[in-house]
Amino acid sequence: MLIKLEADFGEGCLSVDDVMERPSVTAISQRLQSLGRTAAPSQLDGAETLARRNAPSAVLPVDANAGQPQAATATQVFEDDGGNHAWIRTTHIGSLPRGQAGTTLEDIIAAQVKAGVSWINDGEWTRENYISDMLSRLSGIGGNLRTSGDCMCKMPCAADMHDVPMYSRRFTGGNGLITLNPQRVAQADVACTGAIRYLGQESLWHSLQPFLDAIGGRDRSTCFWSVPSPGTLAVFCEDRHYGSHAAFTAALAEAVRPEYEAIAATGMVLQVDGPDLAMGRHTRHSDLTDEQFQDVLRNNVDAINAALVNVDPSMVRVHVCWGNYAGPHHKDMEARQLWPELLRLRARYISIEGANPRHAQD
Repeated sequence: MLIKLEADFGEGCLSVDDVMERPSVTAISQRLQSLGRTAAPSQLDGAETLARRNAPSAVLPVDANAGQPQAATATQVFEDDGGNHAWIRTTHIGSLPRGQAGTTLEDIIAAQVKAGVSWINDGEWTRENYISDMLSRLSGIGGNLRTSGDCMCKMPCAADMHDVPMYSRRFTGGNGLITLNPQRVAQADVACTGAIRYLGQESLWHSLQPFLDAIGGRDRSTCFWSVPSPGTLAVFCEDRHYGSHAAFTAALAEAVRPEYEAIAATGMVLQVDGPDLAMGRHTRHSDLTDEQFQDVLRNNVDAINAALVNVDPSMVRVHVCWGNYAGPHHKDMEARQLWPELLRLRARYISIEGANPRHAQD
């Protein structure tokens, strides 16, 4: 730890005795502040700096205009709800484990606060999942009265699971909206068979308002609400209407834009979940090469930016991952191939899955 601190804040910034005398993150940050130390500029380029500083429980700030990570400084210390200094603000990605019967939304909020989570949400308890919740407000997708034709479609299979047939047999088929057992392809009623339109926000507020009421006087900028990116919807929902990925994602971006804007208008941080930016490579687009996927990646970033055109980037974070399923992940695209496009996102923060050992180098 001392080696890392000296690399960032200068040789001799702290001694072993300093740390042992007050061994806490708060004490270390206060000590650095008292010395007026600031972090030395990194010798790495922007993408490498961003990748090296990633952690599964931390969200990294990014300059949405310049497209470069911000250097840390000793004075860049945040305060928790009690006014105490906290060196690292923590969060999670959205869906929390379901508790026992009788657990309330207030219980979910209290558990996050007690655990020291800085940015909290409703644990997605007020909705089945963030994908189906969004689809319920879109016409043209899914088998219901708003569409016509057969909307059943096969869920994309994770390419790495083809290489582990003995292991993949343990799965009955799908995990969420992807197939994990190639011998038992999962299906869902989510194909796009008509023009996509946004149907209004009434059902959104059925989920959103209870959470806003439950947080009371808490600063809403310390809360977040997750939504799928246009490209993520395109990963899970087969296109049978538009005929091209670009046209499909453009229509999705225009359809979800009002919802993005409504959530951001509450003062909460808008989290755009973008597994399409990484997991999409080895699922829906597994037939492409890494070079060919760059066109998909560029298109999907453009779609996110189009949906965020009227949202302040400082209130947006984008989550990128390779899928949270239990597979070998040896077909995952390396993060270094993603950074140039990810840094174009109109978002203050980018969170990257860091617990997967396949991506320790990222």
